[in-house]
Amino acid sequence: MIRWFLYHTAEDPFAFPVGSGLLKLRLFVQNGQQLSCTVIHSDRYDSPGNEIPLPMERIGSAGAYEIHEAVLQSATGKCRYLFHVENPAGDYVWYGERGLSENREHAGSFQYAYMHRPEAVKLPSWSSDAVVYQIFPSSYNGGTLKGITEKIPYLHQLGITALYMTPIFESTTEHKYNTSDYYKVDPAFGSTEDLKALVDEAHRHGIRVLLDAVFNHSGDTFFAFKDVLEHGENSRYKDWFVIHSFPVVQTPSPNYETFAKAVSIMPKLNMDNPDVADYMMEVSKHWVREAGIDGWRLDVANEVSPRFWTRFRRELKAEFPELLLIGEIMHDSGPWLRGDQFDGGMNYVLRDAVLEFFAEQYAGPVRFMEQVLHQEALCNDQANSAMFQLLGSHDTLRFLTACKQGGGAGNMRTQLYSGCGWQSFSK
Repeated sequence: MIRWFLYHTAEDPFAFPVGSGLLKLRLFVQNGQQLSCTVIHSDRYDSPGNEIPLPMERIGSAGAYEIHEAVLQSATGKCRYLFHVENPAGDYVWYGERGLSENREHAGSFQYAYMHRPEAVKLPSWSSDAVVYQIFPSSYNGGTLKGITEKIPYLHQLGITALYMTPIFESTTEHKYNTSDYYKVDPAFGSTEDLKALVDEAHRHGIRVLLDAVFNHSGDTFFAFKDVLEHGENSRYKDWFVIHSFPVVQTPSPNYETFAKAVSIMPKLNMDNPDVADYMMEVSKHWVREAGIDGWRLDVANEVSPRFWTRFRRELKAEFPELLLIGEIMHDSGPWLRGDQFDGGMNYVLRDAVLEFFAEQYAGPVRFMEQVLHQEALCNDQANSAMFQLLGSHDTLRFLTACKQGGGAGNMRTQLYSGCGWQSFSK
């Protein structure tokens, strides 16, 4: 019995719709064996003998495995399939839901029951080729929204098509990730009218505007947490947070969950609480309606209840179909990009590969391409086209600085022409 490594499952990112009646299949196969792959497919309800063979394309190598893909057509959206894998010597196996076998019937078949229309995720029309400029408001042109507005024509001349600002809502810190009031622009930056003027000016120049939302945690000066500090276990908001005991203690170590580890000014929100979820849903809709923003970047998205994000997407996309939703996830973001939560993620994993190759010059071209292909294979095509391909952010060393430190400054221009999806630059 042949024992080649093969892997597939009939779900995203190994099977996903890419258009009406079109299903992309992705198969991982053992590297170094020169294996050719064919998918044998039919309608789920067809009798045996009506299958159609479709050769798969070898996309490339991702280290120990190769990636093979094919797009099959189905008039009904109901697919049954299995794989035939063969080496140059003519040895072959069948691979289906029951595993590997030299006997086709024993391998079984994979089933993609039905291609529902919502699964063919429709992204905002402007998102796939956006060039994004990130701004940390307090350090940009005077530290105000008016100062940013003044620079819109300049950003337009640079070729920027989307602007992402870190949090602008009232807070006690410079970074504003500990929100005090989700409905108020921080006075240090300006007013709601200043935000509207910024968005209007950006739109006149063909630039979209994304704001940063922090729903994983609030600030300790948020009205609900202040009430908990004052009234303790009798507070009507005690279940808005994850508090381990009463009375609430902030120092020397908080007795409630926070962002990261023991960051007392950032108490973690209980997003499984319906009242908290309702409140933050209204916040997210308010700023799209009030200021006309074009998207949200969601902070610490991987630590918020997936149930909330599913609702978040459903309700926002129903009212604002062109709104872009980007989750901040600093590891593999594939599980959040299946069409029910975010359009794309902040691709820190790709940034790490870019730094290794272009800046640190640690990795050679083979390892670099293996990392790129591996990362892309963990997401469906729609998610890959909406990934935030950042070179740097407020949380990282600037890319140019990293290139200079690693001796790879001369490679920076090359990198700028090698990206896919969003290109993002920070200031």
